[in-house]
Amino acid sequence: MKKLHTLCSNDTLRPTMQYLEISNGYVYGTDAHILAKIPQNEVFGIDFFPKDAKFYIEGKQWKNQKMYLAHSFVPQINFEKGGLIMALDKKGQTLGICQFYTQSEFEAKIGRYPDCERVLYSSDVMPENITQIGFNPDLFARLTEALEDKMKTFKLSFFGQSRAILVEHTTPDQFTKGIGVIMPIKIG
Repeated sequence: MKKLHTLCSNDTLRPTMQYLEISNGYVYGTDAHILAKIPQNEVFGIDFFPKDAKFYIEGKQWKNQKMYLAHSFVPQINFEKGGLIMALDKKGQTLGICQFYTQSEFEAKIGRYPDCERVLYSSDVMPENITQIGFNPDLFARLTEALEDKMKTFKLSFFGQSRAILVEHTTPDQFTKGIGVIMPIKIG
C-alpha cells in the first residue's frame, strides 16, 4: 500500500498540510514542497468515498496505525460526521484504525486544505526545454515512495525554472495512475 504519510507536513504553522485530502475520486497529499494526486482505488483497492464530498485523514495517524501496510480496508462511514477506516493484513487481522473528518468538521477544527488541482498541470500545458534545474533529492524520494512504482522509474516534465516539476510513472497502468509535483530550488 501507499506510504502517504511521507507527503504530509510536520510543520505546526501549516496544520492543514499534516492531513491527506480525499476528494473527486483521488487522495491528495502535500507539504508545499511536494504534492501527489493518487486515485483512491489505488490506495484503498476500491472507491469507498463519494466523489462529491471531501474527507481528511491525518498523515501521522496513517503512519502510526500502519495503514501503509494494509492489504485491505474496511470503512465505517458517517458522511455527516466522518468516521473510521480499519486497515487489515492479508489474514484479515486489524493493523490499525484511522479517524477521518468531513470537510465541515475539518475546516472548523483545522482550516482550509490547499487547492491541489490549481498546482497540477492540465494536459494542454507544454513542457519547456531548460538547461538546468535544482531540486531536493530527499523530497523526490518521499514523493516517489508515496507514488510507489515497482519499476522505480519516473518521468519528469519541466515547465520553467521556477515552476513545479511534474512527476509521472514512466509506464502507467491500471494500478499506477498517481502523479505528483515537486517544487524546484533556485540555482545561483
